[in-house]
Amino acid sequence: MKIPSRALQGRSVVVTAARDTSAALVGALDAASATVIDLPMIAVGDPPDGGRALANALARLDGYEWVVFTSANAARRVFRLVGSVPSSLKIAVVGPSTAAVVEAGGASVDLVAPGATAASLVAGFPEQADGSNGRVLFPCAEVARDEVAPGLRNLGWDVDVVVAYATLAVVPAPGHLARAAGADAVIFASPSAVHALLAAAPEKVPPAVVCIGPTTAQAAIDAGLEVAAIASDRTAQGIVATLVDLFATGRA
Repeated sequence: MKIPSRALQGRSVVVTAARDTSAALVGALDAASATVIDLPMIAVGDPPDGGRALANALARLDGYEWVVFTSANAARRVFRLVGSVPSSLKIAVVGPSTAAVVEAGGASVDLVAPGATAASLVAGFPEQADGSNGRVLFPCAEVARDEVAPGLRNLGWDVDVVVAYATLAVVPAPGHLARAAGADAVIFASPSAVHALLAAAPEKVPPAVVCIGPTTAQAAIDAGLEVAAIASDRTAQGIVATLVDLFATGRA
């Protein structure tokens, strides 16, 4: 996907993702000549137990048939703790960004959810086959939608849900919020970022709201925001392409 180098010239865009996960998006926006306002509204931290449950689960990885990642943050946490995963372990992910983290960790991805949502992952997941060990590890956020585990259990799998990280709200300085309010668009990559910005400054949301995926878009709508566009391609290039189309068509 080739985006012209000046496609977003004169446009200012707020990025609300955690700073350690937004580098690729910020780089792609810079390459399209956008003015980037880096306003991380969330940070990724240790789970309440300090990571003990995750470490214990990873020590028994060879006892699982599948591991499921619905976020890149969960995948990063796992691959920081393990040098490699058993060759017999199958991996399912939501979204190309999460798949890229798994592949960077030296593992292969066996299933990518076709709709880049937790629901589509469950819909595309196989039923437990006779002769399999039937166990799935699901590392996730401290507050995660209770959709994956019940769905996989309905398919016959024994699912271990382990908290891999916590998402923490960040309160930016007032000056940063004021600068963000004057931007042309804001990008939300998670419901937690939506809630954090609205809690900090509900009157300072830029006019064009762009969400990554339907789950985040629904959270924004439920919070009273009007969503201008949803990026179904969660890669940095896909998100920038969504912005370019939004401005080119006059919808923002």
